Amino acid sequence: MLVTFHTPATGDVVMFGDIAIQLLRLMGHSGKIPGVLQPEALPEAIRLLRTAIEDHSSSDANVNSINESENSDEIEDDDDPKVSLRNRSLPLIQLLEAAVREEVQVIWES
Repeated sequence: MLVTFHTPATGDVVMFGDIAIQLLRLMGHSGKIPGVLQPEALPEAIRLLRTAIEDHSSSDANVNSINESENSDEIEDDDDPKVSLRNRSLPLIQLLEAAVREEVQVIWES
C-alpha cells in the first residue's frame, strides 16, 4: 500500500504504507488512513515527529555500533543500503512545515 500526503502548500509526498503509519504514530496520530491534520495541530505534530526521530536515530546509532563491534569478522549478507527513518521523514517534515507557513491542512490517503 502507498500513502499520499496532500497539502495546498506544496506537492504531494508518497510513502510506503508501513513507513507512513509509523511516522503518523510518531506525530501523535492514530495512524489511520485516510486522515487529516488541521493547521493548528501541525506545529505539535512536527515537534513530536522531530523528537521521536532524534530518539530513534540515537538508539539506531547505539545498536549499529554494538553490532559492528560484535560482528567485525562476519561478512554482511545484506548489501542493500539502509534508509534511516530520519531520511524517510524529511519529505514529510518539509511538507508539514510548508503547510504551517501557508496555514493549511494536511490530508493523507491510500
